[in-house]
Amino acid sequence: MRVRKIIFVVAAAFMLAGCGRDTPNEEATPIPTREVDKEMENNGNTTPEPTSKPAETPTPEPTPEPTKAPAAENFLELYRDDFYMGIALNPGDFNSWSEIQDTITSNFNSFTCENEMKPDALLRQKESQEGLADGSTYKDPVVDFSRSNAAILRALENDIKIRFHTLVWHAQTPRWFFTEDYTDGGEYVSREVMLARMESYIRQVLTYFDTEYPGLIYAVDVVNEAFNGPVSDENPHGVVEEVDGHANYWFDVLGTDYVYYAFYYARQYAPEYMKLFYNDYNTSMKTQRIIDGLQKIQDEGLIDGIGMQSHVSINDVMDMTLLPTVRAFCRAGYEVQITEFDLGIGQEATEENLEKQARKIKCLMMGLQKLVDNGMPFTSMTFWGYTDRPASGGWRAGEHALLFDEDGNPKRAFYGVLQDESVLAVDY
Repeated sequence: MRVRKIIFVVAAAFMLAGCGRDTPNEEATPIPTREVDKEMENNGNTTPEPTSKPAETPTPEPTPEPTKAPAAENFLELYRDDFYMGIALNPGDFNSWSEIQDTITSNFNSFTCENEMKPDALLRQKESQEGLADGSTYKDPVVDFSRSNAAILRALENDIKIRFHTLVWHAQTPRWFFTEDYTDGGEYVSREVMLARMESYIRQVLTYFDTEYPGLIYAVDVVNEAFNGPVSDENPHGVVEEVDGHANYWFDVLGTDYVYYAFYYARQYAPEYMKLFYNDYNTSMKTQRIIDGLQKIQDEGLIDGIGMQSHVSINDVMDMTLLPTVRAFCRAGYEVQITEFDLGIGQEATEENLEKQARKIKCLMMGLQKLVDNGMPFTSMTFWGYTDRPASGGWRAGEHALLFDEDGNPKRAFYGVLQDESVLAVDY
């Protein structure tokens, strides 16, 4: 195990919440996929017992000052032995690749496409309609991967892996995909036909990447944001039926078991190196609901892990929200990844708020490393974007939620991830 030296700063009178606190009985439940590193058990027990009493008590030499561990220069230096460090990028980022390449490649070894691998980016309506004349596309919609080419190219050039996001989601999946004639206003196909289309779509996507770029995709968000609807006898896990008045077409045509069939088909076509994930937001608020909703899928060996989106704010305490949730999912037998992390500080990027953001992120990263040290299968940490978006648009516009400012300069949060000693290890 790599030994780390972490300097804790304790606030006076315990008024501030500290990072990386021990959790009682944290090792009580064994983790099925990894064993606890035994090196920790021997820490501090390496000094041999003296074989005889010395004739004279020597004058003790002055105790040397402890040597500080050298600060990490980039994320990969600090976390490479722990878990993937990921970042979501968009076409604008890849268009500016020459400007950002050094920063990205020295800090991240995992990419997620912000939108370019979602269903509406891959499915092709016109080509699917054209094939209806001879029936060739009725159960086999046409897919195209050209929008993801930039991400694939840069990943291959720099030995970076990709998280695929996402196969089956109620959003950014066009209605025409579910209709008889592949038109937006057409009649829904039958359940049998839609299952065939789902299988074809999943098969085409997974086999394309396995054939053309073997080993590139290490994790796949098979289903995204499913357990967010009202719970009833007919829908005991609250599979989402609609969001903000927008229908979940998967639910409309297939019912609640669309989640099961997505993993069923994904397991058929995914090679062993592609881990299959369920991905969702607010996981700290519905941890048991997600575990229960995935139980059958897990029992049949169709799923590997759970992805926690983790769009949090400056008021969240990491050791009361994200870190306990990671533990809970790991103990339930899942590999766990934080897939879309950002930490909003509101509209005012004051020095105080920026420092608080950095402290909380430092505490989170320290806590994740500790979980890994204790045998928890946490395997990837992805930041959802490169620079803070302008106030005029973008995800979490104006909340200053990322690690780099609008000009691409590292913020205090960046140094929090580096666990720089200038950032207090205090979750406050």
